[in-house]
Amino acid sequence: MTGIYIFIVQMAQRYLGSSTNTGDIGESITYNITTVGTYYIRVHKMSGNSSSNYKLYAQTTGVTYNYSFYVENPTSSSYMQVLGRDYAYNISAPVILHFGQADKSGTDYGVWSFAGSHITFSQIQTAVSNFIIGYNVNPKHTNSIQILVAISNYKGTSLANTTDYTNMGTAFKNGISSISVSGYVNAIYGAFDAEMDWNSN
Repeated sequence: MTGIYIFIVQMAQRYLGSSTNTGDIGESITYNITTVGTYYIRVHKMSGNSSSNYKLYAQTTGVTYNYSFYVENPTSSSYMQVLGRDYAYNISAPVILHFGQADKSGTDYGVWSFAGSHITFSQIQTAVSNFIIGYNVNPKHTNSIQILVAISNYKGTSLANTTDYTNMGTAFKNGISSISVSGYVNAIYGAFDAEMDWNSN
């Protein structure tokens, strides 16, 4: 992973703050701006591959919001840990991990993922556990968060009857309730967006 420095800069190149962590722990700056004006965030490469991607977030004091992620690679432990460690910035608010659309494959109730494949609720449990490991390993994360494990409308093999719908709900509930919280993650909830006619065509 590429190492970077970040700086907050006022016009005329006056540096107001910087973050230069060692290793590849996510960088962050907290700065109290007292003068109205235009401010910039500058990013400088420290090491690594210059073609690597990074995500940059800015937040003003007093604004509370959720972090919401469409989980694109749930079966990769390193992907999930980096998502928790570097992309879920220290904030005491819910973090939404959206895994895709509820799906039945054979007899297994799971999720049709954003990677275009069926994943089980057991795989989602592992993914969320890896996200928690990543969040807890970053020393800058000192606020407690709640995780919402989200799935949405049905795709793939259609649910044929009331029994299928009941079994899907039971599998989802059991999958979510089996995830252990630790460190700065104090609660996990299931979130289900399921308007019945949303994708009926």
